[in-house]
Amino acid sequence: MFKLIEPETINLKVMVTPPQDPAKTRDKAQKITLKMKYAGRRVRNEYVKRVQTEVLLDDQIIQDWIVDWDGVIDQHGVPIDFADTAMRERVLDVPWVYTAIIQAVITELMTNPAPAAEKN
Repeated sequence: MFKLIEPETINLKVMVTPPQDPAKTRDKAQKITLKMKYAGRRVRNEYVKRVQTEVLLDDQIIQDWIVDWDGVIDQHGVPIDFADTAMRERVLDVPWVYTAIIQAVITELMTNPAPAAEKN
């Protein structure tokens, strides 16, 4: 039997790869887990249409969909709270972090494309 469960949020894994540091031989990708609002196919499709017609900025997309994160720490190993606006902005100001997050969110939103139009 199939039980329909619609969660409030989903976990979205994001791999962040910093640019290569010439002093290091290995710069490894690091994982962040985003907590993203759950939405069904129709809501996602309507949002993607809005992005295309209203030209929503990436910052707005992040604000609309991301509610929390896990795996983001400062240089001392202390977790950075997503709710701390100033620290969140510092994290999102890092180009390769910002790019990885926005690409992951947009990819997730587009994983459920609208059905093809029926042919007459």
